[in-house]
Amino acid sequence: MKLAEATNFNQILRFLSWSPSGAQLVFNNDSHQLIVSEFINNTIIIKNVIKCSTPILCSRIHSINYYNWELLPIFISSRHKPIQLLDGYTNKTHSHYPIVDKDEFATPFDLYEYNNSLIASHNSSITFFNINDPNTQEEVKLSPTKASKNTQHGIISSIDINSTYLACASLSRSLGIYSLLNYQLELLLTHLPQSVIQLKWINDNLIALNFRNHDYILIYDVNDLSEPVNSLHRLGSTNQNIYFHIKDNWLSVGDTNGQVLFYDLGSLSLDGSIIQPTHSFAVANDVVSCVAFHPFVNMLAVSSGSRHIGEDSDSEDSEDDTQSIKSDDQVEKVLSEEKFASQLMLFHVDFLYS
Repeated sequence: MKLAEATNFNQILRFLSWSPSGAQLVFNNDSHQLIVSEFINNTIIIKNVIKCSTPILCSRIHSINYYNWELLPIFISSRHKPIQLLDGYTNKTHSHYPIVDKDEFATPFDLYEYNNSLIASHNSSITFFNINDPNTQEEVKLSPTKASKNTQHGIISSIDINSTYLACASLSRSLGIYSLLNYQLELLLTHLPQSVIQLKWINDNLIALNFRNHDYILIYDVNDLSEPVNSLHRLGSTNQNIYFHIKDNWLSVGDTNGQVLFYDLGSLSLDGSIIQPTHSFAVANDVVSCVAFHPFVNMLAVSSGSRHIGEDSDSEDSEDDTQSIKSDDQVEKVLSEEKFASQLMLFHVDFLYS
């Protein structure tokens, strides 16, 4: 059942995420804006809009104990700028985390918190920051030189950690599994079907890989990376990024036909077969790009929308590793020529737990 809907957006919405308390829903758009909203009296209320001078590549809500904070701390990675920790209500910047790197384009494509560290992924490297001391950082080169063999190359687009490993996926169609003890490469999988835009550990052995312009989310077992143990089918043939979200044993993702799909990860067959969704329902007549489970109640946030003019233009969702080097003038020109029809919706998903 639909709980609420907001349709007054003229940009594609990205990176839906609930705060740890579940009181705020945060997302960003193509206009360099991070938007803080709340769900009050069955209505989505926009509480603040944070404007950045360059496109936002990633945002993460700080996972500190919010009951000791009056504000909403958010990490933001925007092109050519240091990572910022700022407040989502006042726009006040608390800290900057600059990546010291000789590369011209070292803007992080993903951020992850781990043991009071902020991990930022960029071009063949990951950087560890002490959250409380931004000047303390350690860079781990995943590929020491361009000629290095048996190392992971390309922009690291997504990272995730389980109890044993750090997993890194790249836009160059590779997956690297690194030891948390010394960050040495343990396993490398290359020649994946498309650029990896998202990965997530399901448990200590299984990992889900999400691709741009691909009809399957692939599940791999790190004990044998030769073939996926299951393939989750969804319609995903679009250059627009479509992100999944996992809560408990459920993975939810949208598709190009306006559907929201649900897969039961607790009953995977692990026999190499293609898995169809356990549940699905239609929410829009457009691409469903993001979903986000509420942390405490059976509610799902969903965003839909796509470009309807100039759809072949190469924007933030370009497949090439050089997507981060498009000039801001080019981005503004693309946005000025395109029209959007974006929606943000909230749904009850009690049926998943009945």
